[in-house]
Amino acid sequence: HSRQSYGLLAFGLGFSVLAGWVVYLALAARRRAAQLRVTRDRLATLLKNLPGMAYRCINNPRRDAEFVSEGCLELSGYTRQEFESGAVFWGELIQADEREKLWQSMQDATGHGAAFENEYRIVTRDGTEKWVWSRGRAVQAADGQAVHLEGFITDITARKTMELALGNAEAYARAVVDNAVEAVITIDADGRIETFNQAAQRIFGYALEDIRGVNVSVLMPEPYHSEHDEYLSRYLRTGERRIIGMGRRVAGKRRDGSTFPIYLSVSEITILHERKFVGLIRDLSVQQAAEQEARQQREALAHMERLNTLGEMATGI
Repeated sequence: HSRQSYGLLAFGLGFSVLAGWVVYLALAARRRAAQLRVTRDRLATLLKNLPGMAYRCINNPRRDAEFVSEGCLELSGYTRQEFESGAVFWGELIQADEREKLWQSMQDATGHGAAFENEYRIVTRDGTEKWVWSRGRAVQAADGQAVHLEGFITDITARKTMELALGNAEAYARAVVDNAVEAVITIDADGRIETFNQAAQRIFGYALEDIRGVNVSVLMPEPYHSEHDEYLSRYLRTGERRIIGMGRRVAGKRRDGSTFPIYLSVSEITILHERKFVGLIRDLSVQQAAEQEARQQREALAHMERLNTLGEMATGI
């Protein structure tokens, strides 16, 4: 019960509280460290599974890397250590003729505080050219200057190759259609004209820019003009065919209002779940004129034969 006893007791309680606080802080630190390790491991797994490379670099044309994910190896052939040590710079892998334009595009975006998105070519370690897609954003300092860039880069070579092949195929198909002797016209499910090849322009007298989006019935005289939309609507509802999948002789109408005979064949196609119709049209005007001339010649020949026969009979008499 002396003052010394109370002093020792107070000191002991204080020391216990302090020791407990230290233990608590130590346990909390261990818990945070464990959480950070779990988060780091999850992030590392996520980055490894990404089809490309995440990065953080200095905002300069060379793009000195401060961090790149493991995907850099598959993407470029260079290791993470080579990028982060400064042995390799991403900006120097970009095709030389695209570097300046790409740099300006990125700086324009970062200057407005916007994300940048680009497609460009790189040359890998083994000399292979790849197309990549990049998206990122600038990390700004306190003074507003864009000092770092963070983003993601992935390989789009396969897509670009397919786009190039598709573009070549479309150009080839367009050349074949445009140089076809017969008119080739494509319409949508509402009857509006989408394509109109050179032969169609020559036969009907319309330019593509004048006829695109116009109902195809403008190329038909009566009664086809009035009946077309109802026929198309009925076909879409019931599947009843009168022309589609078959060919027949009908009449067409030129821009100047004159009519002429044509042979029409219509087929249905589906593009991206949209129904479209392709019409092949042959101008029968020349053929009809030739047939009429041949018929007139046959009639004239028959008339001459009758006259000859009559003359022979008269001579015999």
